[in-house]
Amino acid sequence: ASRYLIDATYRRDGSSNFGANKLWTDTWSVGLAWNLHNEAFIGDWAKTLKLRAAYGNPGNNNQSFDTFLSYYYSTRYQNLFGLGAQISSYANADLDWQKTNDFTVGLDVALFDSRFSATFDYYRKMTDPLIIQIGVAPSTGKSSLITNLGRNTITGLTFKLDFRVLDDRERDLRWNINVHGYHETSVYSKIGNRLDRFNEELKNTSIRRYRDGGSASDIWTVRSAGIDPMTGKEIFIRKDGSYSFRYDSADEVVCGNTLADLEGVIGTNLYWKGFNAGAYFRYSFGGDWFNNELYEKIENIGRQADMYNQDKRAYYDRWKNVGDQARYRDISLYTPNNQTYPKSSRYVQKRDFFTGESITAGYTFYGSDWLKKSGIGNLSLNASLNDLFTWSTVKAEQGILNPFARALSLSVNMTF
Repeated sequence: ASRYLIDATYRRDGSSNFGANKLWTDTWSVGLAWNLHNEAFIGDWAKTLKLRAAYGNPGNNNQSFDTFLSYYYSTRYQNLFGLGAQISSYANADLDWQKTNDFTVGLDVALFDSRFSATFDYYRKMTDPLIIQIGVAPSTGKSSLITNLGRNTITGLTFKLDFRVLDDRERDLRWNINVHGYHETSVYSKIGNRLDRFNEELKNTSIRRYRDGGSASDIWTVRSAGIDPMTGKEIFIRKDGSYSFRYDSADEVVCGNTLADLEGVIGTNLYWKGFNAGAYFRYSFGGDWFNNELYEKIENIGRQADMYNQDKRAYYDRWKNVGDQARYRDISLYTPNNQTYPKSSRYVQKRDFFTGESITAGYTFYGSDWLKKSGIGNLSLNASLNDLFTWSTVKAEQGILNPFARALSLSVNMTF
């Protein structure tokens, strides 16, 4: 009994968020499951052993676009005949729905009278077409257009492990430990050279690029061989492996990826006769980080910045004399106002971290005589502490705009 399960859905949806020729789309999904624990050849060693698979296109209508030609009148464009009009949005009658084909295969396991349970999932999500905003000639009256372009494929693996360490019903004592984690990759394709202009615009402001075979989480910079001890200038590595003092954006390559090799949460909960406590910790290993705070405070400062407080490394750790083995360039070199120093791989750092996200504790009073006399049904006292600590391989200045906020909260809940 209950060995095989199947679930299927089909819908046809319409939305004016998309082009006049693409108002309707089909969404569907099919799911299968096999309860292996109900098979005779498995025996009774597993309480739950389920194999799952699902495939479908769930659809996406969470965006709102102006897909029709619209304009507005403005007092800025007065003429002999009245007010002038300016284009607000271009029409795109063929703007299609952003469709994602989602495939998932998973396994659910519960062993040792459910003292240990686990869930594993592998997924692959392919979004084709994407909906993006591309630039158009300003002479047309508008700088961008919403259109379909490219494909994004995301693959990943998630797991969830639960351990029921203690389960003593007589002493009303329970203790659980759980570990969650995931790994994910993302790849663009079918873009070609149609975003080259946009990528050129990004070179002065961003480390992101949109190219076939690339990822939204890639860090694009020119590789650096460090600071030359003789001159204090940075040595850049070209694509062909040669060295140069001159930065050339044509030599950009992928120098890191912000997605971690493994990221997740470790949690534990303890309950004993009305007392409860919990702790949750987040971990991440293998990801990269462009340390923008370090970049802006050490070298990317102009002469006017000398009048303000600066990171002490802007003086002590920069090159000063011939032969200095310094991490940062010649202290006499400064960045002209309204310009930025090139972002090289020197500021790309491996980012591993372990944080204490929250710790909670509380006590619930049940059926006490003094509660009954006071007319209170239940009373619970709770306390929580968030952002307790952070251990990280990246030393980044937080500042007053993004501080470590250790928040303590206390609460009292009563029912009458």
